[in-house]
Amino acid sequence: NRNNILPLKITTETKIAIIGPSANNSENLLGDYSPVPSYVVTPLQAFQKLISPQNLFFAEGCKDIYCKDDSLFSLAVQAAQKSHYAILFLGTNTDIESEGNDRSDIILPGLQESLVKSIVASKVPTIVVLINGAAVSSPWISENVDALLDAFFPGQEGGNAIANVIAGSYNPAGRLPYTVYKSIQQLPPMVDYSMASGPNLATNPGRTYRYSKVIPLYPFGYGLSYTKFQYSRLIVSQTSISPCQSVDVSVDVENLGGIAGSEVVELYLKHNNSVVPVPQIELAGFERIFLEANQKLSVRFTISPKQMAVVREIDFKWVIMPLEAFEVFVGGCQPNQVLCSSNLVSGGFIVRGNVVVPLDQCKQNVKQT
Repeated sequence: NRNNILPLKITTETKIAIIGPSANNSENLLGDYSPVPSYVVTPLQAFQKLISPQNLFFAEGCKDIYCKDDSLFSLAVQAAQKSHYAILFLGTNTDIESEGNDRSDIILPGLQESLVKSIVASKVPTIVVLINGAAVSSPWISENVDALLDAFFPGQEGGNAIANVIAGSYNPAGRLPYTVYKSIQQLPPMVDYSMASGPNLATNPGRTYRYSKVIPLYPFGYGLSYTKFQYSRLIVSQTSISPCQSVDVSVDVENLGGIAGSEVVELYLKHNNSVVPVPQIELAGFERIFLEANQKLSVRFTISPKQMAVVREIDFKWVIMPLEAFEVFVGGCQPNQVLCSSNLVSGGFIVRGNVVVPLDQCKQNVKQT
């Protein structure tokens, strides 16, 4: 959201171009397992409620989602040049990705990216909305458009939801449920089923935020808001615990912006000195909260023994390791990421003892208590 272009300041004079193969295609908004709804509101239909007909310009840009030729690009550029803003609706649909129908790449289909380049070249502020089932990546779009939204397959009210976000009647608070890599070159071959990275990072950099050693285009858990949140006063209930004990973590979250909004508070846990293979970091909890402008709220999590346990390699049993040191991070994103929507606060604790404790024994102790 460069220069906070969103939300758009829409007036009676604002002219908008709605462009793309998913701008007015109701089927593209629905997922693989979606029932057939009684109605679907497309993005174009939603903006027709917000913008007068003489100020709204529509062009498909592509004949369909595959966008195999550029024959309609010139009409899209003409629509953009008449407007204050161009909004492109791109991505995939269930013909391209669905159950038993996988993609071989994460780039936009056909010439969709070229369509964006032609609009950006017209010097009109450009917003791209991705409508897709799984990750779609375009470093060029990320670096060159003014704003980027990921709407996934938004369903029958998807058009209204997208328009409400762009126009500012709803403050977004979504978080990515997956990692968006820059390209498939940042992923191991599909025939390699291991999650952890290998000795040669060039051929096996690992999979998912838990193991990957690469810098992605957008990290798991990332998302922006129209307001700003500040984290402070992280309190870890105990910095030294016995095996089978839980740890409570609390943090203050404050809305520093001028508008109300929701925040997804993310808690990550890191094993600092594990003697067995473990993820580099793990999501240990999250909570969505709503804060009025300038409101502060305390959020509390509990880290259970199960979340501290590791798999012992000799027998594949879940165990609590002695003298295991843990680091806790809380914020609106992962730690150690280039992109983050807020600050992060951190603390830590250590598990006392000198013997390995099976996790099952912890459960038995709870029952006896």
